[in-house]
Amino acid sequence: MDENTDCTSRFQGVAEADREWLVRFRDFVENVPGVVYQFRVDPDGQMWFPFMSEGLAECHGCSASEAMQDAEAVFSLMEPDDRQHVMSTMETSRATMTPWEETYRIQHPVKGLRWLHGRSTPARDTDGGTTWHGYLEDVTVTQRAHEKLQQAACILEASQDGILITDEFHRIDEVNEAFALMLGVTEHSLLGQPASATLLNGDSENLAQEIIASLGAPEGRWSGQLKLRTATDQPVFVQAIISTIRTDARAPDRHVAICRDITPRVRREKELRQQANYDPLTGMANRRMLSDRLAQSIRRTRFSGEPFVLGMLDLDRFKAINDRFGHDAGDEVLCEVARRLSGSVREEDMVARLGGDEFVILLCHCQSEMQVFDRLLSLIKEPIPVGKNGERAQVGASLGLTRFDMDKPIEGEQLLREADQALYYAKANGRDRAAWFDDLQIPVGDMATRS
Repeated sequence: MDENTDCTSRFQGVAEADREWLVRFRDFVENVPGVVYQFRVDPDGQMWFPFMSEGLAECHGCSASEAMQDAEAVFSLMEPDDRQHVMSTMETSRATMTPWEETYRIQHPVKGLRWLHGRSTPARDTDGGTTWHGYLEDVTVTQRAHEKLQQAACILEASQDGILITDEFHRIDEVNEAFALMLGVTEHSLLGQPASATLLNGDSENLAQEIIASLGAPEGRWSGQLKLRTATDQPVFVQAIISTIRTDARAPDRHVAICRDITPRVRREKELRQQANYDPLTGMANRRMLSDRLAQSIRRTRFSGEPFVLGMLDLDRFKAINDRFGHDAGDEVLCEVARRLSGSVREEDMVARLGGDEFVILLCHCQSEMQVFDRLLSLIKEPIPVGKNGERAQVGASLGLTRFDMDKPIEGEQLLREADQALYYAKANGRDRAAWFDDLQIPVGDMATRS
């Protein structure tokens, strides 16, 4: 074999190998998701695509052949602002010979607005032109997910409601500034803390079990009022909605809690309840609250058979206190009498002020009730300091008593009238004493009204 024949054979072998490599390369790039491309800028500024894989049609909305015939087929689909930015960054890449990478928007003729991400590496050609070897992919799904995350983060921080999100171990994973401010702490100090310790904070075990059961149910949601504690142990009342986040059947549940501070409303409601049910001077229950409690006691006695005692107390010689020391001193006396009365009965009993110098005592249990009432009358007679000069006022009291048992066919107002009639009798028979309605032997219809 001569030298020329040998060279020809070697050339044919190389050419055949190149063709095989080219076939394998085309098979490869056509099966790669996205687009493999070459982009060139000639020395005179002419832009064109020497190579473009067929994935361009799916990704960008024009065919590979259209792109290689005219680069404008690709650039014309870009959003105008993004096109200008892409051209600017490509020029920077050409001038500095640094890799190019950008995310930009196009108007796909079928799919509408899409986000594409391209990256390529430039190489300087011998003629002074520049060729980029790159890859292009559709990142719309990722971009939209990122936008949603950004939007969620903005909502998290912009919300005036406190928001916290737990991890799969029910520890606080994310929390917004509003929640931290609500508690008077930093966001960082809450991260990693058990959510139950922050949200429940000593609330009843029953409430904790109720929340756990609701979050584990198919709906995965609980709403209600919670009492949180600030860093200075002050109560913060919130209206809370806690929801279970189930993103994947295989993933552990996470939870999100949205808490709206309703402390001013709760305090106002408490004030209104106080005004509606309590005497503003002494802080004792008023007639309205007494009526409710009396009705409850009557129902309980008719159910259980256990009687209770109702006493109506009126101060003796109280007018003389007002006349001698003034009405402010009289108010001091009323407050001290109320304090002594409430301090002498059990928690389940009740002391109410009807108005003026008149009080009502409801004893739920009747064991040794006369010892209780005798002690009350003795306590009231003890001198009471009034004014700023250390003067002491002294009053007494008369007490009318009646007993309610399950066989008594009357209601609350009639029972109060019985106690009032007994009080009238005690006043008329020397004051500073107690009298029982049952000892008077007066038919209900004939009861007098004390003036």
